[in-house]
Amino acid sequence: MSASRVNPTASIPDQVKYERIRRARLSSSRAGRYSSIPEDHETFRELQDKAKEVLQIASEFTKFTEQFQSLLNLLGKWAKENRSQLKKVYLTIRDSDLLFLVIQKRNCLDIEFEDRLSDLDLEVANNLEFDQIRLNVMALPNMSEDGTESFLAPYVLEYTGI
Repeated sequence: MSASRVNPTASIPDQVKYERIRRARLSSSRAGRYSSIPEDHETFRELQDKAKEVLQIASEFTKFTEQFQSLLNLLGKWAKENRSQLKKVYLTIRDSDLLFLVIQKRNCLDIEFEDRLSDLDLEVANNLEFDQIRLNVMALPNMSEDGTESFLAPYVLEYTGI
């Protein structure tokens, strides 16, 4: 990735310039709760703050923080249940929403997998527990890291151990 690249998917006025993608890796506890690994905690907090800003919910930050943690856990559980088909799993910001981006191991369309991802999308959208969250989901075929980066914002949470 080149320095000072302009994010082609940004909807923030004048687009956001960035030098590199900052990733925070997420891991799960035995109880299934996802959190950033210690060395990535600062990047995790920066992404959470950026999501709050993009979603324009400053007045309800405490509620958003609780919902964000619940969302991380739900997405992590879904990823773990579907891990046999997943190469990489990310949560990032795209336009003015969060984006749950999954990179598949395969290059071909899998209708059953797409249906499960759509069900997840509907579950979040229709759940009042996530009224502060705007989430889109996207599945991409197996591709290189460089190809994947064009879909990622400067701050990315990457699920590990899936």
